[in-house]
Amino acid sequence: MKNSLDSLYLSDIGHTNVKILKNGELEIVPLSHFSPANFPQKIFYINVNLQIQKTLDKFPNWINIANLIKIDTNYQNLGIDRQVAIFDIENGIVVDLGTAITIDIVKNRKHLGGYILLGKNSTIQAFQNKTSHLKFSDSGKMKTLPNETQDAVYFGFFHQLKFFLKSLKENENLPIILTGGDSQEFAKYLDCSYTLNTNLIFDNMKTLLK
Repeated sequence: MKNSLDSLYLSDIGHTNVKILKNGELEIVPLSHFSPANFPQKIFYINVNLQIQKTLDKFPNWINIANLIKIDTNYQNLGIDRQVAIFDIENGIVVDLGTAITIDIVKNRKHLGGYILLGKNSTIQAFQNKTSHLKFSDSGKMKTLPNETQDAVYFGFFHQLKFFLKSLKENENLPIILTGGDSQEFAKYLDCSYTLNTNLIFDNMKTLLK
């Protein structure tokens, strides 16, 4: 069964990119260049981008698995990506670092609520839009105390998130689980225990399809 699950084509469609897992290999396609017609294989997917849903509905080989998942939560309109990320979690703080950062708290398999923050690139873009005369970077040189504007923004972003998560972990007494495109980068600055799984959503999609 494991081999058949590993051979599945899976897709996680967001607001910026389309991630497609093919035979264990991840392909990331910018949404602006994505067409479902380019993928004739049977693909099981989740989608948070309502603008593209009508197009996907025209392709019977693209199979939406949103109806397979049920989450115990009082949260209104919880995104399908967040549902899939937490559905196999018994206890934890699930942090998905992508275009946005979502933080979801699960205790005894019940989703208690969560937070949504600007992601790294969105934060940098917001600064650029307001202060176009300054230069910013999506990476920084490690320093105890930044003394350049681009480093100050870069490390300011990660450090405020670090302290927020450490506080949540202490208050909720739950483990932290990191996933998403920026999770490996952020993990370098998180100085408390955590689990890193960049493929959490795809792993949980496979579990749903067993």
